[in-house]
Amino acid sequence: MACPSNQLKELRNRAARLAAEAHRCWHDPESSGGPRPGPTKRVFVEAIAAAPRLSQHRKLLFRAMHHELKTLRGAYVGSVERSLRRAREARQDLVEAKAAARQD
Repeated sequence: MACPSNQLKELRNRAARLAAEAHRCWHDPESSGGPRPGPTKRVFVEAIAAAPRLSQHRKLLFRAMHHELKTLRGAYVGSVERSLRRAREARQDLVEAKAAARQD
């Protein structure tokens, strides 16, 4: 049996990994399981990078990208929700394990 500190470390690593995965999935729904950034976001990121810094055009592209990402979250709702749920559950497992370790 693993010692409690090793279990906490594993749970902490798992929670961090799943939180990062959920963050990526939220900010780039098309990339789940594929290359990053996904094709839609890649087009926007390249256009934003090519636009002059602090320009109105760059700001418009940024807003348009986030509007499109919101739309993509709807199209990929299953994978986005699954990723968010897994991250929440991993975080809760860590919180519960920490609380149990304090009681021992």
